[in-house]
Parts: sequence; structure tokens; C-alpha cells
Amino acid sequence: MPAPQILYVADDFGLSSEVNESISHAHNKGALTSAALMLGQAGTEEAVSLAKSHPDLELGLHFHFCDSKPTTRKSWPWGRTPASLGSRLGFQPRSLALIEEEIDHQWTLFAATGRNPAFINVHHHLHAHPWISKRIGDYLIKKNFRGWVRGGVPHFFSPVSPIKQKIARYLSGQIQKKISLPSPHSLWGIDRTFQMNPQEIRPLIATLTEGIHEFIFHPRTLRDPETQCLIQLKQSL
Repeated sequence: MPAPQILYVADDFGLSSEVNESISHAHNKGALTSAALMLGQAGTEEAVSLAKSHPDLELGLHFHFCDSKPTTRKSWPWGRTPASLGSRLGFQPRSLALIEEEIDHQWTLFAATGRNPAFINVHHHLHAHPWISKRIGDYLIKKNFRGWVRGGVPHFFSPVSPIKQKIARYLSGQIQKKISLPSPHSLWGIDRTFQMNPQEIRPLIATLTEGIHEFIFHPRTLRDPETQCLIQLKQSL
């Protein structure tokens, strides 16, 4: 039986110089395979430069619509939280128009790096929102995108209620329905943001079956738990 393919993906590449350093270190010294680039942030230019010196680091596009600096204006009109954005989308058409504008501009900025995005995901997993996923899906079809999208079935390290499991699987199904592109078979880490632990990941990997499995990381400093987790995972390979 073919071995499972493991993707260790870091979000927020470009958010700051410190995040960039951590992601670069986790790739050079650790198991990190992929990084999702945020456009228009304080560390974006540096991240692009680092990506050029690491051609084996798979580079994706990390769309962002809150808790960040927009690329088309000074600030988000709905504030910083995903909840404040989500509450506006149903009754403010201009909010959806801004999302569409940002999707196009962030894609254009990524194209200017000279790379094609290998994958797509969204800050704070907002591609799980049906109106956002629909617009991203339509745009990617228009651009003839041939990569993969974060949409694997969520799995949890800790026990969760059946209701939470059903909601997570429903949202995953909606992403795959609205954005009809390949996704990894499973997604790990949504219940361990900033707390990924090699002692949990190592035995789990040994149980994974054939397919592609994505593990999400958010390295912030050289010594934070997630950076160190990736280094320890590399040492155990």
C-alpha cells in the first residue's frame, strides 16, 4: 500500500519579519513542507525574497479578509474579527464587493512574485463561509487554477462532541462543493492552534492510510512550540 503523503503547512508567511524567520527556520531545520503567503503585510516583501531562496518550499496563497492589513484600502470596514465580517455579508452587498476586490488584488500581487500558488487557504478559515467560498471558487475557475485548496475533512487530537464533528464535516463538504478543486483527505490542527505537539503527531502519522494529509502550523518565534514541534518532527524522520 502506498505511504500517506504528509503536508506540514505554515500559515501567515509574510505577516511579520519574526514569523518569516520562524517559517524559514522550520523549513531549513524542521519538517515544514509548505507556507501560505499573505500579501500586503509588513513582512510580505521579505517573505517573497525568502521563498526565492527556498524553491523547494511549496508556496500557497493565504487570502485574508480580516485581522490583517487590506491590500486595497487602509483598514477593514468591519473591524478585525471574523464574526464582525460574517455578520455583514448577509445584508451588505458592498462587503461582498470588497471581498471580490480583495480576492482579485491579492491574486494579482501573488502573480507579481513570479510564482504560481500551489495551494489556496484563507486566514481564520473564512473559506468555510458559503458566500466567501463561492466567490473564491468562481475566481479560481476563471483563473484556471490547478492547485489544491484547504478543505480536507477536519480531525481532532482531543475528543469532541458528535455535533462539533458533524459541523466540521459539513463545513468541509461545503468548501469542496463551492470550490470544486482537490483537497487533502484530512486536516489536522484546528484544535491545536499555536500548540501543535510532536508527541501527539508522531503516533498519529503511523496510523494514517494512503492519501494526502494536511497538518496546520502557525510558527511565531524561533522558540515557540510550533517551530520546535516541526524541528522535532524532522529529527524523528
